[in-house]
Amino acid sequence: MKIVSYGDSVQIQTGHGRMSKMILDSLHESGKFEIVHVGVGNPDISQINNPFLQQTSYPEYRADNTVDHLGKQTLLHTIAKLDFDILLIVADIWPLSDIWAQIKQFQQVKDFKIVYYFPIDQPMRDSWLPVIKDCDFPITYSMYGYYEAKKKGIENIKYFRPPVSNAYQPISPEDRRQLRTQWFGTDDIVLVGWVGQNQIRKDPRRFLKAASLVYKLRPKTKFYLHTVVYNSNNGGDLKTTFADYGFTGQNALVVKNEGFVLSDDDMNKIYNIMDIYVNNALGEGLSYTILEAQLAKTCVMAADNTAMSELISDGKGMPIKCGSQYSETTFLPIEEQGRLIYVERPVINIDDCVQKMVDLIDNPAKRYLIAEKGHEFAMDFRNKAFKWEKFMEDVVKMDKEVVGIEI
Repeated sequence: MKIVSYGDSVQIQTGHGRMSKMILDSLHESGKFEIVHVGVGNPDISQINNPFLQQTSYPEYRADNTVDHLGKQTLLHTIAKLDFDILLIVADIWPLSDIWAQIKQFQQVKDFKIVYYFPIDQPMRDSWLPVIKDCDFPITYSMYGYYEAKKKGIENIKYFRPPVSNAYQPISPEDRRQLRTQWFGTDDIVLVGWVGQNQIRKDPRRFLKAASLVYKLRPKTKFYLHTVVYNSNNGGDLKTTFADYGFTGQNALVVKNEGFVLSDDDMNKIYNIMDIYVNNALGEGLSYTILEAQLAKTCVMAADNTAMSELISDGKGMPIKCGSQYSETTFLPIEEQGRLIYVERPVINIDDCVQKMVDLIDNPAKRYLIAEKGHEFAMDFRNKAFKWEKFMEDVVKMDKEVVGIEI
């Protein structure tokens, strides 16, 4: 059976790139599928120690995002050139809306099925509906996305839990002490961490604002920011923010070394040395970083919005208030049918974030209970990840109204 897949390059460390890699690797290893992947976003081969820059066991047609925006033309060219059974898309809905009519024209001629595995990180927009309603198998990877689709009348929507790397797990207390002493000179600290891309949606600046206020109240706290300091796309330069919030010239804030991309094993160590992990994004389709921190048995704080809420509810994490009043909203630029538009998104309440962070810093027993519940949940989540092989075998035989199973 032949599959053409589309999404982020499996050789870069984005959520969709990693998700695509785990799904495609499992399909390839079954020996039942021939795969060609259209991967968006050229990895920078000058990056030091990038474990993701390796030859895949199936071909990837890499689309340079600076030349072919979101790989749309590479995808259309690949569809036109190859004969295949299934088009598997692991991506947001909006990137393909302006070429969807062309994809459907190819489908009428070539008779392939379309499986679209997508996140919903905000209330569904009406402009997305033609794509999802016209898709053979629309599948989302959060319960938030599932219910948002149901609200819009997508009756055949399914929810499949995504795969999560087995690398994430607690390390021994002795290894943790050694790593913290090696990195910070002492184990006698409370370390608050943040992991994500330097982009508007991830909102590192509000984390830094909260951290600066917490540092004034609890000056022994250390903060770790795992991101790229400068992003010319939509994140800008964080060095000015460091200076604005008083982090220049003192060692309270540690930022990952520029140019390094860490393996899952090394990222597991990062999560393990944290006492508190924070995700304050303006919305998430799921959040691998929350699940990875929970699997490392680290206490999680997260914005109580979109799919993050289902990962931290019922004591699995500490929710941060957000979006409950107009002053807790902002506007995020997204692309819609080839145009740039701005949509309202919730932001965290800084005061609530500071109060709860200080509470967790002062209460290791509370951190422990949250970490335990989060770990139990994340282990169950990983163990019940959807198995794609049988489903993909059946796709070509199934009608879109009787798709597979829900998990």
